[in-house]
Amino acid sequence: MLTLRKYVRDEIFKKPKQERLAIFDEACLTDIQYEIMVQRFIKRKSIVAITYIVHLTEDGVNDNIAKAYDSILGVLKCGTK
Repeated sequence: MLTLRKYVRDEIFKKPKQERLAIFDEACLTDIQYEIMVQRFIKRKSIVAITYIVHLTEDGVNDNIAKAYDSILGVLKCGTK
């Protein structure tokens, strides 16, 4: 995992759930990225469980998480909660 993506993941986990949702909203994630991030960071589902929910492969889920991290990084750099 890239250092910046690890940073984003760690920062997401530091926030309360409501702030996580606000960050996901502000990052302008796609519908599928938003659903994956909610399942992973709010409902604490595993990658395998998420694959069944969103009907993607594990690689597809991981790719969407990586893209979401990149979008969220911009929000975090702007100093948003």
